[in-house]
Amino acid sequence: MKKVSDLLRMIKFSHTIFAFPFAITSFIMNLQEMPGWDKILFMGLALVFARSAAMTFNRLIDYKYDKENPRTRTRELVTGRLSQKTVILFLLVSSLGFIGVSYAINFLCFVLSFFLLILLFAYSYWKRFSSLSHLYLGFVIGLAPIAVDVALNGSVSILSGLLFAAITFWIFGFDIIYSLLDIDFDRQANLHSLPSRLGPKNALILSRIAYGLMILSLLTLGYLEHLGFIYYIGVLGVSILLTIQHIWVKHNDYSRVTPAFFTLNSLISILYLGIVLLDRFLPKQPL
Repeated sequence: MKKVSDLLRMIKFSHTIFAFPFAITSFIMNLQEMPGWDKILFMGLALVFARSAAMTFNRLIDYKYDKENPRTRTRELVTGRLSQKTVILFLLVSSLGFIGVSYAINFLCFVLSFFLLILLFAYSYWKRFSSLSHLYLGFVIGLAPIAVDVALNGSVSILSGLLFAAITFWIFGFDIIYSLLDIDFDRQANLHSLPSRLGPKNALILSRIAYGLMILSLLTLGYLEHLGFIYYIGVLGVSILLTIQHIWVKHNDYSRVTPAFFTLNSLISILYLGIVLLDRFLPKQPL
């Protein structure tokens, strides 16, 4: 159990809360007919396996940097709480698990699972050559609602495309904020990030623009889906939480980066799922 707990901490399993509610939202909005519970279970497992494989691969590839970075020196692989052999085994189990449950969903998902793993693993190398690694991270996590749509219907709808855009810009924005903590190390280790390249002030401006594009994507989705008043109140709530992040985090003060990153963004994902559920199950109140 201790090893399992260490593995879950290594892959930051609690951060699954960022993308999972949006995947559920995609399920709700793109549902044409209710699938069997076995398929729903396989879809959930696919998301967990894919994320676990990506995070584990990242820990292996970034080992030498994690060992030198003061912020990451306590990670399980660096401290020896987990052996490299155990982590590699977990990577294989997660990757094969993802491929296996994708096959159980449908053949298209099985074929695409190999390409998705390549896209997920590629993220670990982006900081070595491009400061747009934040945007790429948003792109690969944003594929979650599209993957749900493909699993359900074998196609990609405009709605899942807009959810993809919203997640991409959201992750892009808050990963810029989170990377402020590593700005000095990134410069020293010759790793690329927008704060280390543009400076924290300009990077935070880009983060605000990304958040604006996220809200625009959510509003467009609400308009196309003819969603009700509750939905737009919820999007206003999301906007407020995004604004608070930039009130808390300044270009010369990073003391509240962690609560801005985890606490507020967790609330955003839960809030958005909640307003979609309310819109679906309560009588619509037109805007």
